[in-house]
Amino acid sequence: MSPRRFLENSFILLPILLLGLAVIAWLRFAVDLPYWDDWRSYALGDIESLSLDSLFRPSNDTLYPVGKILDALAFKLFDGNTVVYQFLTMILMLGSILILQWRLLLFSLQDRFIAAIAFSFSILMLQPNSYWGIQTVAYHQGIPLVCTLLALYIVLESRWPTSLRALALLLIGLVSGLSYTSGAFATLALAVVTLLYSRLVFGRFRSPTGALGLTLLAAGIFTSLAQAWVIFFYQEGVHVPGVALALPTELNFWLCLLGKIARSLMLPMNEAALSLKLTVVVVFITTVLISVGLVRGQSGSKDTDPWVPLTYVTISLIGMVSAYLLLVSAGRTNLRPAHIDAPLDVFAFGFHRFHYFWVTLLWPWVVAMGLHLAKTALGDRHLVLYKNIAIVFPLIFLTFFIEQGAFEHARFQENNSQTRLAGQRCLIQKLQSREQLICRQLYPAPLDRAYKFALEQGASFTRSIPVLPLPVLMTESKKPATALIWSALPQDIGSLKLMNLQVRQI
Repeated sequence: MSPRRFLENSFILLPILLLGLAVIAWLRFAVDLPYWDDWRSYALGDIESLSLDSLFRPSNDTLYPVGKILDALAFKLFDGNTVVYQFLTMILMLGSILILQWRLLLFSLQDRFIAAIAFSFSILMLQPNSYWGIQTVAYHQGIPLVCTLLALYIVLESRWPTSLRALALLLIGLVSGLSYTSGAFATLALAVVTLLYSRLVFGRFRSPTGALGLTLLAAGIFTSLAQAWVIFFYQEGVHVPGVALALPTELNFWLCLLGKIARSLMLPMNEAALSLKLTVVVVFITTVLISVGLVRGQSGSKDTDPWVPLTYVTISLIGMVSAYLLLVSAGRTNLRPAHIDAPLDVFAFGFHRFHYFWVTLLWPWVVAMGLHLAKTALGDRHLVLYKNIAIVFPLIFLTFFIEQGAFEHARFQENNSQTRLAGQRCLIQKLQSREQLICRQLYPAPLDRAYKFALEQGASFTRSIPVLPLPVLMTESKKPATALIWSALPQDIGSLKLMNLQVRQI
C-alpha cells in the first residue's frame, strides 16, 4: 500500500475510530439516572404511553411524537436504562450520519481521494459535549439530520422508481417534522432547494426530481404548520414565559448565531475576538464556494460534473442549518444572564450547549467544494502537486481540532458522571431523611411525583437507589416495599405545573 493510499484510508477511518472512542467513554463513566428533561415523562406519568393524546401533547415548544414513541419503546424493552438507551442512539444515529455522509460525498465527487479528506472533517460532529452524555432525550433533535441526509441520498439515487422514492420521502419528511420543530422547517428548506435544483438542472419543475421536491414540500408544509401552531398559539409566541424572542433585526441575534457556528468549528471561546473574525471569514469563503458551484453547476453536465450534486447537497444543508440556527437564536439569545451584554460576550454565549451540532454536517461539504475547485483550477498537469498539498491541508486542521479537545470524550463523560453521582447521593439522602426530593443537580423542581411513578413502573435507575434494607421494611409492615418507600416521602409533592418547567431547548 502506497503512503498516499494509507493516508486516504486513515482519513476515512478517523471519524469511525473517534465514534468508537466516544462510545467507550460513555460506557466507562455512564450513570443510569435521568437528568433534567429526562424527568418530564416520569413527572407526567406517560413514559411508556403510546396513546395519541400523549404522543401529540406539545412540550418544550414542539410536537415530538416520534421521540415519544422511541422513548416508550426504550422503557418497555430495557426499563428506560439511560446507559443502554444513549449507547444505542449514539451508535445508530452517529453511525447512520457517517455512512450517509460518506456515501453522498463519494457519489457527488466520484473521487475517493477528495471524498476521504472531506469525510475526515466529520470529526467535528463527533467532538465531546454533543447530544450524548447529558440528557438522554437530547438526541431527538438529531433525528432530522439523519432524515435530511437520507432524503438527499434518495433524491440523487435515480435508479429507484420515482413513485417509490416519493413515498419514502413523504415518510421521511413526516418523521423529520414530527421529531422536533427544527425538523419541520428543515424539511421545508430541503423541499425548496430540491425544487430549485430541478428547475436549474433539468430546466423545469415537472421532472422526477421536481415531483420529489413537491412530496417533500407537502410533508414540510404540514409539519411546519403543526409546529408553528405550538410556537405561536400553544406557547403564545414565547420560548420561556417572560422572555421575549430575539429578532433578526437585533445585533445580538446574529452574534449568538455566529457563536454557534464558531463552536461547531471548535474555535476558542476564550479568544472571542479572534474566533469571531475567523467565523466571518469561514462564512465568506462558504458563500464564495456556493456562488462558484452555482455557476459551474449550471454550465456543466448533470450526469458527469461533480459541481451539480456538490452544490445541491451543500445548499440543502445550508438551508437546513440556517432554518435551525434562526430558530435557536430567536429562542435562546435572550436567555443569557443580565451581565452578558457586550457584543463579544453575547458571541461567546452562543458557544454554550449542544446547538452547534447541526452546523457540523456542513463542513465536510465546504471542504469538498474547496478541494474540487482547487483540482479543477490546477488541472491534470499539476495533479501530483495538488494531491501533496491536499494531504497537508487536513493534517493541519485535524491537529488543531485535536489540540482543541476533539478526543477528550473521557474527561467530558467523567465530569458529567460526577454531576449524576451527586444527584444520586442527593436522592438517597432525601429518601432516607424523608424530605422533599429537591435535588438541583438533577432538576430545578421537586422530583417526588416523578420518582414515585418511576418506582411504581420499575424504572431501572430506582434499583440503584437504596432507601432501607428490604428485610427491615418487610418486618415493619406487610405492605410491598414500594408502597412503604413511598409512604416515607412527604405528601406535599409540589405542583405538576412546576415540574413541567423545562430548561428550554430547540
